[in-house]
Amino acid sequence: MYRSVLLFTLAGLLLLTRSHCFDSGLSGQEKTTHFGLTECALLRITASYLKSIYGSTDLDNIADGTELCDDVETMFNRIQQETRRLGINSKLRFVIDQVCTSNVLVNLEEFTSPSSHFDNEAFIEGSLLIANRLADVQINLMRDSLSVFDARQSFGQAMHTLQDFYAHSNWVELGRRIPNPNISKGQIFDLYALEGFATCSNCTQQNCAENNILPEILNGQYLTSGYFDIYHTGSSKPKGKCSHGGPFDVTTETDAIGFGINKDNENSDHGSYH
Repeated sequence: MYRSVLLFTLAGLLLLTRSHCFDSGLSGQEKTTHFGLTECALLRITASYLKSIYGSTDLDNIADGTELCDDVETMFNRIQQETRRLGINSKLRFVIDQVCTSNVLVNLEEFTSPSSHFDNEAFIEGSLLIANRLADVQINLMRDSLSVFDARQSFGQAMHTLQDFYAHSNWVELGRRIPNPNISKGQIFDLYALEGFATCSNCTQQNCAENNILPEILNGQYLTSGYFDIYHTGSSKPKGKCSHGGPFDVTTETDAIGFGINKDNENSDHGSYH
């Protein structure tokens, strides 16, 4: 069943209609973390699969939901009750935990990779990374049963980068309220700021923190994302670019200095967009 569910999920990868943003999280108890959002999405798509393929009628409010998941334990139990009724051997919790853990580990294993997090305006590279990992999912699902584990890992990793597009770019600040339809196709059709194009103003006071993206960027509907570096290389961020922000990011010390634009949690520099 779960080989089919993962394939089904590829078609509905952008299933959450709001742009929520994310810390890593280690469980679904915090519903806006990478773990919590991924767990919620997989529960919804599993319910959609059971409804579409098996005609299940008792999971409509799970399958059709678009909000954050308030009670994942109840959702788990209802879906597992339905799989037992259908005579399906359910490994749902194990599968979801594996995908979610692979998602979270991107923050540890690929911490400084711009493409993994859409940092440094790496829009093409990030989109290609998602597309390649989703291709790996499909390839591994068509192999032997052991390759399903690799498929789950690649899927979790792809979901992390997809989520970071919304958390680390200015998609939300541009007023976009629907998912980017091209982000998982290895291409970006939107305008995005080139290297010599300033995107942020200097801002070292809290009262300007959430208005530090230049008006011409917002008015022109240009995509940008924050630059991130934990090493004092002195050359990681072009002049005038936005920073990711946060306690580890040393790019906040160079023009544009001060606050960044990430929305990883409510206390982030652009936390009101969280």
